[in-house]
Amino acid sequence: MQSAADSTVFSGLRNGAVGFFGSLFQSLSGMGLLLDVGAIFIPVFAIAGRFAPLSVLLGFFFSLLLVNTTYVFSQRYSSSGGYIKFISSVFGRNAGKALGWLYCAYTFAVLPNIAIFLGMLYAPPLIERAFPGVHVSAVDSFGIMALVILAVTAVVLFGIKPTARFVIIAGIAELTALVSLSATVWHQTGFALETSPFMPGASSIGAVGAGALYALLMFAGSGSPVMLGEEIANPSRNIGRSIVLSVTAAGLLLLFTAYVFDARLGTGVGSLSGSYLPAIAASAGPLFEAFVSVFVITSSVALAVSFLTGFSRGIYFMSKNRLMMHRDLGRLDLSRRVPYIAVLIAAFLSFVTASVTSYLFGPYTAFLLLITTVTVGFVTIHTAVNIALIASGGVRRSLLRHVALPLLSSATLISILVLTLLPGTWTILVPVTFMGILAASVMTISRLSQGTAQAE
Repeated sequence: MQSAADSTVFSGLRNGAVGFFGSLFQSLSGMGLLLDVGAIFIPVFAIAGRFAPLSVLLGFFFSLLLVNTTYVFSQRYSSSGGYIKFISSVFGRNAGKALGWLYCAYTFAVLPNIAIFLGMLYAPPLIERAFPGVHVSAVDSFGIMALVILAVTAVVLFGIKPTARFVIIAGIAELTALVSLSATVWHQTGFALETSPFMPGASSIGAVGAGALYALLMFAGSGSPVMLGEEIANPSRNIGRSIVLSVTAAGLLLLFTAYVFDARLGTGVGSLSGSYLPAIAASAGPLFEAFVSVFVITSSVALAVSFLTGFSRGIYFMSKNRLMMHRDLGRLDLSRRVPYIAVLIAAFLSFVTASVTSYLFGPYTAFLLLITTVTVGFVTIHTAVNIALIASGGVRRSLLRHVALPLLSSATLISILVLTLLPGTWTILVPVTFMGILAASVMTISRLSQGTAQAE
């Protein structure tokens, strides 16, 4: 039974504070479309070559397998901590503890990853190119990382309504930038229409399939509204529908972008680097380059906001339900109804993580290690959710939606894990160690706190 102290700590989130469009753009921001174009397009094009648009199309179809699972269970478990609650309900509290920790660990890793991307990899050359003669030092880069983390933290701490408004505005800006960029590139290619990027020979089928698995990662954050649960108005209806619509819109737009970029790059698609997106934008003029660059930053911040919001709701749910998480970590600010302690701790640990990993491994390797952490967590959580959907009972079960599609989705996810880890298997050791240390640290704090409470 919940005590009076617990009822003060868990005074309740703001039910129904986020409407359909807030849920829709929470999903879109979780995918980070401009970041997808700037980062994930590179391995997709490098692997699939001129058939990258077909890989993106197949990746979009694969993503619908994930959407099926999310849509089905969100109609039955529409509360905060959606993924964790569903797994706990099907497999029990111990599974909820384990998978809850994994969810919190991998969603946490997004913020330091974005901080490294903007502070170390993207903003410095952008600033030096925009202001000739200016040199961005290592200290400056650490300062940019701190500003990114501070900005994301502030947006989340303002409360779910301001957060939703920011995500909507940032999402509209991101869509505008990507549509404008794609339309401009298409104009530069003479509005070319051809079917060759979708007609690979037998020797290219394997490359197209491998590229499609990477392309699936572009849709990885689409399920972020699930963690908001009752904070979304009419959650059993709006969460599933917003995810379906956002993934469909993102899939079509990314397919169009891949097609026009393929036509623009020609035979150079296999030698892309991190500078190709600014270079394409610059070909339309310096103002357009600045326009796109600003919204790459906006997209990055919105993506981090989306994941930090989901992380804090995961902490809140686990704390409230005593799933191996001390209750104070989920304490809410009574005016804004935000799990502020979880957010502040995540901000501090994000700066430490970004700084230490950048110093030890270098910015690019640190960025890859954190992406590997996110990939491992994403694949594991969604595979567990697929299995939970298969194992869950209930009437009106469909062999296709409740068994066949989740099995196919799990097979696709495991293929992604194998594909991303085998080329450098050692890289899995750092993410696993990172998540283990994080879990052990908080568990130790929790046990010490419980021991003190019992002594008193």
